[in-house]
Amino acid sequence: MTGTHDVKSFNINGDTFLAFADHYDESNYNIDSFIYKWDGSKFVLFQSIPTRGAFAWHPFVMCGQTFLGVANMKDNS
Repeated sequence: MTGTHDVKSFNINGDTFLAFADHYDESNYNIDSFIYKWDGSKFVLFQSIPTRGAFAWHPFVMCGQTFLGVANMKDNS
């Protein structure tokens, strides 16, 4: 994970997650950022999300559901 700018933790239904905003991989801004889930002993990869120069994550709750917003800052175009 080269160029990680932001890490956020959040909980959904008692599960703990970490979201890593990956900004740049030394040649490309259009890279995946990753969500990890705590399995009781370690964090394991839960989801890979295509991002464009991701700079920050913001978890929020609306109508009882948790959402995760990402601030994309740059792309390769």
